[in-house]
Amino acid sequence: MATTDDFLPGILPDVPGCPLPTARFHIHRAVMEFCRESGIWHEDLPPIDLVNDQRDYILPVTDGVMYRQIERVSPRVGDSYPPRLVHKTEQQLDKERPGWRMWFANLPLYYSTDVKASKVSLTAMPRGMTQPTSITVHVSMLPTEDAQTIPDFIAEQWREAIETGAKARILGMPSQHPWSSKQDALELRQSFLVKCDEATIVAIRESAGEGQQSSDGRAFGDYIFNL
Repeated sequence: MATTDDFLPGILPDVPGCPLPTARFHIHRAVMEFCRESGIWHEDLPPIDLVNDQRDYILPVTDGVMYRQIERVSPRVGDSYPPRLVHKTEQQLDKERPGWRMWFANLPLYYSTDVKASKVSLTAMPRGMTQPTSITVHVSMLPTEDAQTIPDFIAEQWREAIETGAKARILGMPSQHPWSSKQDALELRQSFLVKCDEATIVAIRESAGEGQQSSDGRAFGDYIFNL
């Protein structure tokens, strides 16, 4: 894993006199913003085994990492891979499927999320599973404020973006600092936002390359039943 110090050589010459702690702080903030805005840091979590009559599943939490968004949920039944679950909020379920809280099935159809609680909730509630059944949750992430490391691919593939974002933040500090330059900060800020947009497109293409979200109208055959 990389650290904020890996970005210092590309930043310090353009912000003469900036203390190292200040530079490190703004590098880290630039990484956080870049990941938050673009969704470029995304991956599958380890599979979660489903349990009969359990709707809610807590996702594993890693030090230094926070979830940005739960992107999709993919089921596995034995050796088969049914279509992905469809995201629905509780409000949507109340409107479209009244009584969903008492709906049971041997394979869920929908999922809802609580990112702050690192939680996925399934509908229908699993019951009557005859084969090992699991879900794989795909998430996008960003470093926490106290994270000590940065993913290597950020440092390798998006170094210029992070350096641009960090310099925009440092140069935009109050004018009493000798390195401050509002005009340069504004220009760099615009460049950083463009790079965030570029990374967003890359993240979307990467996700699209892994398959497309299932539509709500797919058939589940014998998977779904009510009790």
